[in-house]
Amino acid sequence: MNEIYLQIKSKLERLRKSLDREELKTRFSRWFVSVILFLILIGLFESEFYFASPVRKLIFYIAISIFALSFCVHVLPSILKLVGLLKSKSDIELAKLVWAKHPEVRDKLVDALQIYEQKSKSKNLYSEELIDSAFAQLASEVLKFEWSEIDKSESNRKILSSLLIFGVFILSLVLLPEFRSSFVRILNYDKKFLKPEDYTIKIEPGNATVEKGANVKIKIQTIPQKSNLPIPGEVELYLSQEGMKNFEIKRIKSDRSHAGEFEHEIYNVRTPFEYFVKVKDLKTEKFKIDVIDKPIVKLLKVQLLYPSYTGFSPVYLEDNMGDITAIAGTIAKFEILSNKSLDSAKLVFNNGLTSALDVNETMAKGNVKLMQSGTYHIELKSKDGLKNEQPVEYKINIIQDEYPKVQILRPEKSIDISRDMQVGILAKISDDFGFTKMRLAYKLNFSRYVKPWDEFKFIEIAINKNSKEQEVPYLWDLSELDLAPDDVLSYYLEVFDNDFVSGPKSARTELYTIRFPSLHEILAQVEQSQNEIYQDVKDVFEMAKKLRKEMDEIEKDLKKGNLKLDWQRQQQIQNIAKQYQELQNKIKETTQKLQNLVQKMEENRLLSPETLEKYLELQKLLNQLDIPELKELMKRFEEAMQNLNPDLIRQALEKFQFSEENFRRSIERTINLLKRIQVEQKLNEILKQTEQVLEKQEELRKKTAQANPENKSQLKQLSDEQRELKEEVEKIEENLENLKERMGEFKNEMPLDSLEKILNEIKEKKFGQKFDKAGEKIMSGNLKEAGQIQFELSEGLMQMQSGLQSLQQQLMQNQQRQIISKMQKIQKDLLTLSKEQEEIKRETQNSSPGSSKLHDLAREQMDLLSGLNSVASELIELSQKTFAITPDMGREIGSALMNMHRAIESLSTRDNANSSKFQTEAMNSLNKAIIQLGNAMQAMMQGGAGGGLQFLLQQLNQLAMQQLGLNQATQELMQQLSLQQQAEMARLAAQQELIRKSLQELMKEAELSGNKGRILGDMNKIAEEMKEVISDLESGNLNEETIRKQDRILSRLLDAQRSIHERDFEKQRESRPGQNITRQSPAELKFEEEKEKIFQDLLKSIRENYHKDYEALIKKYFELLRSIQQ
Repeated sequence: MNEIYLQIKSKLERLRKSLDREELKTRFSRWFVSVILFLILIGLFESEFYFASPVRKLIFYIAISIFALSFCVHVLPSILKLVGLLKSKSDIELAKLVWAKHPEVRDKLVDALQIYEQKSKSKNLYSEELIDSAFAQLASEVLKFEWSEIDKSESNRKILSSLLIFGVFILSLVLLPEFRSSFVRILNYDKKFLKPEDYTIKIEPGNATVEKGANVKIKIQTIPQKSNLPIPGEVELYLSQEGMKNFEIKRIKSDRSHAGEFEHEIYNVRTPFEYFVKVKDLKTEKFKIDVIDKPIVKLLKVQLLYPSYTGFSPVYLEDNMGDITAIAGTIAKFEILSNKSLDSAKLVFNNGLTSALDVNETMAKGNVKLMQSGTYHIELKSKDGLKNEQPVEYKINIIQDEYPKVQILRPEKSIDISRDMQVGILAKISDDFGFTKMRLAYKLNFSRYVKPWDEFKFIEIAINKNSKEQEVPYLWDLSELDLAPDDVLSYYLEVFDNDFVSGPKSARTELYTIRFPSLHEILAQVEQSQNEIYQDVKDVFEMAKKLRKEMDEIEKDLKKGNLKLDWQRQQQIQNIAKQYQELQNKIKETTQKLQNLVQKMEENRLLSPETLEKYLELQKLLNQLDIPELKELMKRFEEAMQNLNPDLIRQALEKFQFSEENFRRSIERTINLLKRIQVEQKLNEILKQTEQVLEKQEELRKKTAQANPENKSQLKQLSDEQRELKEEVEKIEENLENLKERMGEFKNEMPLDSLEKILNEIKEKKFGQKFDKAGEKIMSGNLKEAGQIQFELSEGLMQMQSGLQSLQQQLMQNQQRQIISKMQKIQKDLLTLSKEQEEIKRETQNSSPGSSKLHDLAREQMDLLSGLNSVASELIELSQKTFAITPDMGREIGSALMNMHRAIESLSTRDNANSSKFQTEAMNSLNKAIIQLGNAMQAMMQGGAGGGLQFLLQQLNQLAMQQLGLNQATQELMQQLSLQQQAEMARLAAQQELIRKSLQELMKEAELSGNKGRILGDMNKIAEEMKEVISDLESGNLNEETIRKQDRILSRLLDAQRSIHERDFEKQRESRPGQNITRQSPAELKFEEEKEKIFQDLLKSIRENYHKDYEALIKKYFELLRSIQQ
């Protein structure tokens, strides 16, 4: 019972405390809001009326009293109730409050409290058990509800509102200075405060110092201090010059767009003055403008000293021009004149750096090294401490030294090196000011035999360091690197400029590669090219046959009278013209292929001099296939077809068929000659392969003898090399079988039996087994027996090489013997024909005009013509086998045939005078052909022109190398001409003169040997340029033009070495329309007066010990002159 009552009491107590707290919060918030509102009211009144000190004191104490009294009345009782000093609500009052707030409890809480109180008051009136039961029932119903908690939201809202009002009050104090000042005055009620003016006046510039002659702009701004005050539209400005007592008044009106703002500008201020502003009754303090002289730059001079490597002379900029454009590293010298004595001066750059200048009274000087672009200004400080204002900002534009450029013009980016192990490099370099050096960097990138290099190696190349743009030739000899097949070198060129300010800059080319191909690879490429050329020539022959067939069809139609120029016929003619053009293009393409092939074989030393000469003759023959007359005849035939004139068509067709027949014969001859040359070339290649295998075998035998039997890796490498040599010998056997097949086409001309004998000997020697056995012995470490087998292999290879050399010699001798024998027979037949022609001519001359004997002579002449036709056929057949039968011989035979025809016609008409003339011409042509055949046979018996031509090219190469050395020495000499070096120029001039004389002698010998046309370029012009170089060196006038002349001389000498390939520079290959050229012939040579001198010179030349080729030419010329004299 008591416990239930205590629970109810406890909940009631909690309710009472909550109600007291809520009452306190509500009362305090109301009081606090009242205080804030009262303070705001006081502040507003003070701000508006600016009360005096006694009034403010009264307000202060009244406010304090009100605040305290209201607190005691309204807030303090709630505090006392909360702490228990004042009585709060009774339990019954609280129960009634719960009844009102919680309808579900109703009056049960009141009833329970009253029953419990009744129990204690009347103990014997009612049954206690009944009372307890009733109380317990009511209490249980009351306690199951939560009625001790009350709603606090209302009081919390009031507290929040009061805090919000307080925040507004504080914010007003912070943001409204006047509002805040009103409280400051009330709190300091015993102090006096002046009432602020209605307007605040702001003046610029106030007190200031200006330069004499400057303009001064006075700005005035009026700001009303109260919102109800109007903005003034006019102010008064009072001005007084220094020394004047009275002020001049300026009334200034405001700009409508800027209310309350006023401006007045005073121009050209020369003396100090005072001023102030008046707005209505409000005056500002007095301000003063002082006028002084500030330092200025009266004169600026800038001198630019460019870096020495540029070669530029110093220059002065125009006076007072400070903008600078210069090369990086240029020294700028400044000279500045000021209007007053200076304490200091400096240059201030936009990057923050400064450069102090030396000061002397009104002058300032200094130097600055310019390295980067930007801006700068001059800062002056006078001795009275003044600085120049708003200095001019000058620009600096620095031109950086450009990077050099280098480009490789030749060779291509990736090449295979030839067997001569030399690479000609032509580079082009350029820079804006010059160079310090150029170098070639190279390293081994790949090798099957040695470890590739980690680092590049360098070769310095001589250049003209002062020339800004130049082409640099360099002949790189790689023979010292001992490259092996399939080795790959990487290289690049690097050039450095002469920028000594920021350090020489460099540029380099891309990475180029050089590969050393194996001999087998080169030979395979050569064979492929040969096969392509052979097939191309056959294609040309087939195209020519097809062209002839179509022309024959046109001829048949012409004979039948069915030739009509309809659409189909036009298409046929156009198709023939198109085929002809394709034919010409094919010939040019084939000629270029042959030229490239010859060059490749010569570079790799795959040609003997004799075979080289034959290839050159073949190339010459291909060039002659492009006959301009054939093209012209084709054009005439088309025109005749357009006119449909049978006679013109017939004539054009006959001429075209004649030229076309010669054309096809030339092609056929080319095919037959090419087959024979391929046999010779194949044999040369096999000899080269054999020589290389023999060298490798000997080298391997030496390495095997020095090998360590315990070093397994070394033994494996030697065994692998032995196996590779076996494969190479097998390839040689395959090539010999191929050679046998090719020689089989010429059984009667070539030593096929000797070749079969060599093949049988190779099989008997069993090279393959010996190579395998040697490799096995090496792997097993039995090096002694391996060495013995290797010795046997070397011996067998040497025998094979000797046999092949004999075969080559036999091949050449057989061909030469057969050809000379045939040429002797033809020469004998021609000589017989010439004698018979001479006899017929004599009888014709002795016969009288109209004599019947002339008919008999005509028949004899006809027989003679028939005999000459037979000889001509033999000559054509022989031309299929040798180049010795020249076009000149064919022309002479053709001339003899034509004159014999004319003689027959004249004899038929009994015109013995003309017939005698034609017979004489025929006889002369026969005699010339006989002489030409004799000369050709003599040249063949002496070894042909190949040896002499090769010697000429060797001499040209030596001259080129001498010129290269001279050029390099001259370029080095040009760098700095000391007295000793000037003396050296005389020696270089003598060396250039020696080269010139050697060139002239070589030109004479080339002309005598018939090879002058093969040497590319105008050698006379080279000799003239050599004279100019000699003149420059002797006079000490060494300059860049001299260097360029030497470069041209070297370039032409190098080109001349390749003239045997008849490149496009040769004038005889150019096709041009015919022109009528009229020239005055030179005067007749007075041979009788000069012959003795010529003979003496020739005899002297023979005694000079020239090379055997030159000596043979001199003797031949000597004998020819002697025969003419006789």
